[in-house]
Amino acid sequence: MATISGQRIVFSDVNPDVHSESQFERVSNEEAVRKSIESIILTPYGSRPFRRQYGSKLNYLLFEPVDSTTAAKIQVMITDLIKLWETRVTELNVIVLPDVSNQQYYVELHYKIIELGNKMVAYKFNVSK
Repeated sequence: MATISGQRIVFSDVNPDVHSESQFERVSNEEAVRKSIESIILTPYGSRPFRRQYGSKLNYLLFEPVDSTTAAKIQVMITDLIKLWETRVTELNVIVLPDVSNQQYYVELHYKIIELGNKMVAYKFNVSK
């Protein structure tokens, strides 16, 4: 936990406002889930000492040709990883499109967060070397 300009910043998806007699509560707001998805995708596979299976091999795929074949591989990888590691997400749809001229991929995620009901969340970002 950090404080920036008097505002408390939490870098966790565990609720910090629990009492010692209560159990930990997992946060399920949009930002907590988005940060978790970012962590899953951007953490290099095998880099966590006590959780070697966590993370992705995205860094390897980014050195393959920027084309629809690699985009399809990235799409499958992201879909599988989110389904495996982010249990708060349902109805996941992943779109990955190659941007050859800029040597990057456009990624768009659509999903629902179970605890938030039927609200569809969209998360868009680009990945490149």
